[in-house]
Amino acid sequence: MKKIIFLLFILAGTFSAFAQEEKKLVISAGQLKHLSLGNNMKVTLVNAKQVSNEVKSNLETFEKLNISVSNGTMHIENRRLSANDQVYVIVDDLQTLTIGQATTVNTEGILRSSQLKLFVTEGSMAYLRTHGKIHALSPDGYEVNIKRTTIIFSEGASPF
Repeated sequence: MKKIIFLLFILAGTFSAFAQEEKKLVISAGQLKHLSLGNNMKVTLVNAKQVSNEVKSNLETFEKLNISVSNGTMHIENRRLSANDQVYVIVDDLQTLTIGQATTVNTEGILRSSQLKLFVTEGSMAYLRTHGKIHALSPDGYEVNIKRTTIIFSEGASPF
């Protein structure tokens, strides 16, 4: 009986070592309105609580991602993300979002964005919640499937 309990204890310890928690990598996009995401990433878009001009993150995030800004667009590329890495990008009034191959994007809460142009490449998925309109396009000429849209009215607003 002691051998069985000991064996179960060792197995439980082994499996818990393999079960790793999600690692959050946070980037603040400042006041940038255009975001381009690379391939093979899991990204969550978060509303900015306070708008800042600064693009910020920490050293670990910069080691795992290539982050650059050009012509008003923040480009985020996968350098060496692990399967447990989740990228969080803090945005305010995002206007353009381009998603690379095999990248999944979702939102935490509802994005403040009046109108969003979404460019989705093959094999990518976006689960977005916003008060504004989303115009989904494919830069590769593939068909974009929109499975469900829900109109959310602000408190006190009328659909008529």
